[in-house]
Amino acid sequence: MKITISYQPQHLPPPFAYACVLDIDISATAIDASLQLEYLDRDAVSDDELRAEGFTRDDDFEWNGKISPKWKEDIEQLAKLSVTENPDANIYLHIALDGRQVGFPKNIGTAELIFQEVFQAILEQSEIESPLEFQSVLEDKKHMILFSFSKRMIEFDGKVSFNWEIGRELIKLIYNMDFESLEYSKQQQNNSVYIGDEYWYLLPKSTVHNLSSLLDVL
Repeated sequence: MKITISYQPQHLPPPFAYACVLDIDISATAIDASLQLEYLDRDAVSDDELRAEGFTRDDDFEWNGKISPKWKEDIEQLAKLSVTENPDANIYLHIALDGRQVGFPKNIGTAELIFQEVFQAILEQSEIESPLEFQSVLEDKKHMILFSFSKRMIEFDGKVSFNWEIGRELIKLIYNMDFESLEYSKQQQNNSVYIGDEYWYLLPKSTVHNLSSLLDVL
């Protein structure tokens, strides 16, 4: 099965605006993938503005290689989604199967989630980005959680888990929080989380309970 995903967020201004095409070929033994990413409308952005945002004039990206076979079911799920002829107002995500122009998934949330996870796996394999990692202290016990998208697995306190659905719930719980509204400290504290900046963010009681429950079944 060959699937082509064309993806472009619709309302990002330059220098953040981009479009990309992901080609995936699933065989009995491997998943081959290629990615082309192009940043858009940067002619109107000065070099100083680009540097201030951490960009350059040479950020377009191409990659070819194999991704973990553990992504097979997710990609097949993407190929089975019901489609429409009209794109979403916020996200342009079009699917083609085996050279046929199929359409735009009606369930844009599921389609974008799978696309973004495979995209992240490719960025990890190309060493552009590192695996996602956060630390937490719950009831005075410290935990370390690492999400490897390239391997589609989670390391939790040194142990490996392939319970990706629970991992998705963990990511949603942590990264959907409004960190600007939370109390924080540069010192590790009980019932707090560290997401990679210099601060430990104090968690609401409900979040402590939900996070503990998810980690228990990870």
